[in-house]
Amino acid sequence: MLSEKQIYEGLRVLESITWKLNRDRHRAKTLPAASGPCYSMVFGNVWECRSGLRPSLNTIEQPQVIAWLKKLASELKFEATAFQVNRNFRCLPHKDRGNIGFSVIVGFGDYKGGELIVGGQTHDIQHKPLLFDGTLIHETKPFTGTRYSVVMYNRRRPNNISRLL
Repeated sequence: MLSEKQIYEGLRVLESITWKLNRDRHRAKTLPAASGPCYSMVFGNVWECRSGLRPSLNTIEQPQVIAWLKKLASELKFEATAFQVNRNFRCLPHKDRGNIGFSVIVGFGDYKGGELIVGGQTHDIQHKPLLFDGTLIHETKPFTGTRYSVVMYNRRRPNNISRLL
């Protein structure tokens, strides 16, 4: 369970983000058809075929967010090279591709529902970090209210990807 200070600080940072409507065709596969607008942004390192390893544009444009994400990961004793930050994002059943090892997810905000189902088991992630295997099928249950989620993970390639963070 996160402390009151971590919850407050997290909401302060999440609410300060300049959100961009998600237009990633790969992420669209995880959205329900009638989900309405959702926001999903990657922070940390990304790998692109043309340019190789680099910090995401969000990381460069919003340094206060990556600073908080790295601090939270450190407090949770989890090393991560990338972070997926979502607002009102309900995922359909899917498996993560390109990740190695386990991921950590935690929910923030004033919402009801929105539990994470991993391998058929339901987990309440509201202010409760969960270590999970993203290669197992997982999805988000329906929710009402404003729901933020932070997913911490490590990219599969290349080697030594953490050197940029």
